[in-house]
Amino acid sequence: MSPILRLILVLLLPLLSACDSSVTASKESLHGKWTADFPLSWSASREALMKTTKHGGGGHLPGSSEYEAFIKKSLEAEMKTMTLTFHADGKVSVLSMGHASEGSYQVRKIDQRKLNVTMLFGGEREYVIEFVDANQIHVTETVENAPTAVLIRDRP
Repeated sequence: MSPILRLILVLLLPLLSACDSSVTASKESLHGKWTADFPLSWSASREALMKTTKHGGGGHLPGSSEYEAFIKKSLEAEMKTMTLTFHADGKVSVLSMGHASEGSYQVRKIDQRKLNVTMLFGGEREYVIEFVDANQIHVTETVENAPTAVLIRDRP
């Protein structure tokens, strides 16, 4: 092996090992408590939220910087205490802004790092849950311009 190739491998090895390509989505990998990460969720969802929220919030005109600040502040308030807990028995518990609710979920399809999931909270909604790694998921409803919630697995 040439010295240059050896140097490249030595430099790339830490980066390659940091990428967790071994994560495969499964119902079992979803089990546990997950906490919303507002900064990551805002980054992933800002554009979609600005497209889908057409009504004026807080008396601000849609599309204005004041309107965006209002939407961001509202979402942050909702997400800063948001947790989802997926149970092995198909139940899901959500806690947000001091309000707890329970529903159920069913995995409909598994595709490598993604799960297609139906959640029932009074009504039925379809979501795609993508595993970034074993401790981070992106949850997006399967509707046009849906925002993405980024959730981080809680450590016991």
